[in-house]
Amino acid sequence: MRHAATTMNRLIVDLLDIARLESGPLPMHFRELSIVQVIDSAFDLFESAAHQHEITLERPAAAEVPTVWGDPDRLVQMLSNLLGNALQVHAEGRISRRQSRTRRRARCRASVHDTGPGIPPERLQHLFDRFGT
Repeated sequence: MRHAATTMNRLIVDLLDIARLESGPLPMHFRELSIVQVIDSAFDLFESAAHQHEITLERPAAAEVPTVWGDPDRLVQMLSNLLGNALQVHAEGRISRRQSRTRRRARCRASVHDTGPGIPPERLQHLFDRFGT
């Protein structure tokens, strides 16, 4: 029930953000933060759903990455969308988080990897269409 409520709340927030974007820029609240903590916050939201579907959320030891300047709520929102999508298409398997430094000293890269089937090639052209299927 907690996961269902979290998922519904996330959908409502996403729809409200779309409405806000249509009327102007989306408010952002930037601060210095740990990308590892942001990723783990997103993973925490999906822990029970993943367990229920026999999906392992892997959290390898965090690489030494710099703090980043960003909006923690928007970053968790983005990662939650990725994790939610990954959980929808999995029957079982694993989803892992990775973070690393980039060649530029003050930047890092965060990514979500899963063992799902991926996006079919015929749907790639519509990936960023509004409300695309």
